[in-house]
Amino acid sequence: MIPCESVAEGAAASSFSLDFTDDAALCFITRLITHMSAHVSVSGASAPYVKPLQDTMMRDPSCASYFTLSTVEHGPRGVTPRARTVVFEGFAVDDDDRFALSCKLSSNSNKFAKRASDEVEICWWFSSARVQFRFRGPMRFETSAQSGSRNALWEHLVLGDRAQFFYPPDVLAKDRQDAVYERATKALIESRGAVPESFCVGLLVPLEVDVLDLNDSSRKYWRRTSVDDTAWEDFSGLAPPVLSVDAIIAASTKES
Repeated sequence: MIPCESVAEGAAASSFSLDFTDDAALCFITRLITHMSAHVSVSGASAPYVKPLQDTMMRDPSCASYFTLSTVEHGPRGVTPRARTVVFEGFAVDDDDRFALSCKLSSNSNKFAKRASDEVEICWWFSSARVQFRFRGPMRFETSAQSGSRNALWEHLVLGDRAQFFYPPDVLAKDRQDAVYERATKALIESRGAVPESFCVGLLVPLEVDVLDLNDSSRKYWRRTSVDDTAWEDFSGLAPPVLSVDAIIAASTKES
């Protein structure tokens, strides 16, 4: 059995592997829900994807902390797609009171500094539940010192996560990791709680949500039709994963 504190530390790390027992899984998901609640209560969320996502998290807590974030960036071969796994930092509410998925990043990272567009896609695969969520829309990057979402997330981060944002920008692969970490930790202490300028929060208020359940090949697709997150088009049906969700939309349109 994994102690609760060990699970909490693992959840905050950059990578981890856990063999969950029932008790450990319950402890982990409790920590996760507490983590999300540090940003906003999800009980009043109007976005239709929130409850299915929460239910899937409860069924498959080992995959609840990470998703794949895809962006379009300027690079040596022109504008090309990029994808990476990032930590889910909980639900948040943006300045327009809309429900959002949040992640942390550095303004020095390519996903921010070299982005060709704010349009992103999040792909979230829950392996045990055999369910995939895809979220699309423009990501809002919170860099202002007055941003409530940014400040709230910084206050919630453990020291190890905070120290990452104090790494020197000129760090080289040949540099000793312990020496670099020591420099970053020292800079963190000397900051006396100040949030570094490089700390950024990405908020995605989805325009589209596509859910594939491999247990029965069912598809759910929501498309936001309002500036806020209260009005959505809803499509559902059965389709194998090799087919696009467009097949579901086309079939639903014909039926109506």
